[in-house]
Amino acid sequence: MISAKNLLLIAYFCSVGTMTHGPSEPPISLSIRAAQETTKRGSDVTINVTLTNLTNHAVVFTDRNSACDYAVDVRDGAGLPAPQTEYKRTLKCGTKLADGRNIIVTLKPGESRQEQLIITRVCDLGWPGKYSVRVLRTFPNDIGDGTAASNTVEIRVTE
Repeated sequence: MISAKNLLLIAYFCSVGTMTHGPSEPPISLSIRAAQETTKRGSDVTINVTLTNLTNHAVVFTDRNSACDYAVDVRDGAGLPAPQTEYKRTLKCGTKLADGRNIIVTLKPGESRQEQLIITRVCDLGWPGKYSVRVLRTFPNDIGDGTAASNTVEIRVTE
């Protein structure tokens, strides 16, 4: 049976905004930067993602489809989640049949990789206003269960 203290610790590590790996040095760092902080309604919103291996050994993971590889958390000015696009709703991200590539990626200790995510492919930012964006990625199995969460960036959509 789980004690109340352990249950609180589990809840804490599941809700922290940086890593859910545990109290030691996190194995993966995930950071984002807005390609443009202000964009017009209907334009693509792109963020630059940097994923860094913080371990002392190589980390291997698979890239399939960036819309599935990264969970995107977009909130409007009121803190409400932005709706998913039709494209995101039709993806089969949890299956081996997910659309996309199947590329094995190896990051050496301290190595980083960058890629761009088009946020408007997966979230509808169709209304003017301020949005906060954060992305998450599940750890590869060889370094344990958990999710890396990025910093939060602000995007302003204008008319």
